Amino acid sequence: MTSSATKTVLVLLASLLTGCERVVEPLAPPGGSWTARPSMRATLIVPSSTLTSREKLDFWTGMGFFRDPWVSAPASTTARDGLGPLFNSQSCIGCHNGGGRGRSLLMNPNSVSTILKLGYGDNVINSAHPEYGPQLQTRATYPHVDNRRATGGYYYGEGVPQVHHETHALELPDGSAVSMNRMHVAIEGNDDPLVVTSARIAPSLIGLGLLEAIPEDALVAIADENDVDGDGISGRIHWRGQGEHRAAGRFGWKATHPTVATQTSAAFAEDIGISNPIQRRQNCAEPQIDCRGQRTGNDPKEGVEITQPIFERVVFFAAHIAPPPAAAISAKIADGRDLFADAGCDGCHTPSHQVDVVDADGLTHQERIWPYTDLLVHDMGAGLADALPEGNVSGSEWRTPPLWGLGKSLLINDETGLLHDGRAATISEAIAWHGGEASSSKETYMEFSAEERAALEAFVLAL
Repeated sequence: MTSSATKTVLVLLASLLTGCERVVEPLAPPGGSWTARPSMRATLIVPSSTLTSREKLDFWTGMGFFRDPWVSAPASTTARDGLGPLFNSQSCIGCHNGGGRGRSLLMNPNSVSTILKLGYGDNVINSAHPEYGPQLQTRATYPHVDNRRATGGYYYGEGVPQVHHETHALELPDGSAVSMNRMHVAIEGNDDPLVVTSARIAPSLIGLGLLEAIPEDALVAIADENDVDGDGISGRIHWRGQGEHRAAGRFGWKATHPTVATQTSAAFAEDIGISNPIQRRQNCAEPQIDCRGQRTGNDPKEGVEITQPIFERVVFFAAHIAPPPAAAISAKIADGRDLFADAGCDGCHTPSHQVDVVDADGLTHQERIWPYTDLLVHDMGAGLADALPEGNVSGSEWRTPPLWGLGKSLLINDETGLLHDGRAATISEAIAWHGGEASSSKETYMEFSAEERAALEAFVLAL
C-alpha cells in the first residue's frame, strides 16, 4: 500500500473512531520550541523551554524584581528602593496580573493596571500636560494633593481617574445584538476642556522576545502604507530614532518601543517611578518642585535606582516568558480558523512569522511562531480614536495586538477587558468596535450567522 493510500485509510479510521467527526489539523505551538505550559492555572509566567539551567536562574531572579514591591527611599532594602516620588503601582506584577493583561477601569475603578496618558491643547501634537507630564501618576511617596490613603501607606498622586461610560446595543443583520461600552476617562475634579486623555490597559507579556526577533526586513515587506495592493489595509511601521539608530517600533499600543529593554525602561520610569540605565531621570514634570526635591534611591556608583545587572535580569525575564500551548483543536475551532481568514482578519493579525531561535545548546535555527500580529500600526477609525498621538502615530492608529494566549489571559483575570482601554467585554464587542482599515472585516463578521460568529470567537480564544 502506498504512503498516500495509508494516510487515507488512517484518516477514514480516525473518522470512524471519533463518531464520523472530520479530522482537522491541530493548531501549531504558538511559540515554536519556546512554547511551555505554566505550572499553575492562575499565571502565564513560565520560562521558555529552550533556556539552560543557568538562564532559568536569571529568569527567576528577574521574576523576583518583577513580582516584589519597590519601596520609597531611603530604605534598608537598597536593591529595591526608590519608588516614586510619583507612581501608579509598586510592582510590575501589580499591572501585569500573572503576566497577562491588566484590570480594566471599566470593571475595576481602582485598577492601577490601566494608566492614563495625557495631552493638552486643542490640536494635540505630542504635547504633554503642562503640570503632570505625559502620564497621570495616581500615587505619591510625599504629601501632594490629599492625606494618606487608607491602605498602602502612600499619598494620593496627581489625580484620580474617573470613568464615564455609556452602553448601547448594536443590532446585527440576523437580529441579534452586541452590547457596546463607550468609555472616556477623565481626571476627577478636573474640568479643563484642553486636557486630552487616553486610557491604556497593561498588555500581556508572553513571547516578547520572539516578537523582538521578527526580522525588521520582514516587517518592511508586509507594510503597505499606501495600500498599493488595494485591499484597504495600509499598515505601516512606527519608526523610532534616526539614521543608524532607527528601529521599528514593536511594543506598546502605539508601537512606541522597538525593544523589550526600552519598553521595560519606560514602565519602570513612568509606572513605578524607578530611574534606570535607559531613562535616568525622575518622572517629575518641570513645575513639580516638591517632587523633584524628594530623596532618590540612586545607586552611588551607577546613579540610577535599578542598576544595570538587575535591570538586565528583569528584561531577560520579560523577554523569555513562553507563549502557552494553544487549546485542543475541534471542528468548531477549525471552522473558526477558516472564517477568520474569510473575514480578512489575517490582513492585520498576520498568523505566523519566521524567526531565529537559540536553543539550549546555544545553536541558532529558524522556526515559525504564531503570534497573530503584524506589529504594524493601522487606522482603526473614529470609534477607537482617542485624539492623543505618539510620535507620528495618530490618535486613531493602533498597533495590531498579538492574539496568542488571549483566551488564557482572560481566564486568569476576570477584571480585564479587550482593546487598548479594556472597554470590550467580549470578542464580539471588540470586533464590533473595529473601523477604518478593519471595516470590511467587521462587516463580514457581522454578516456571519450566530454559529459562525461563535466559531470564530472560539478560534481566537483557542490561540
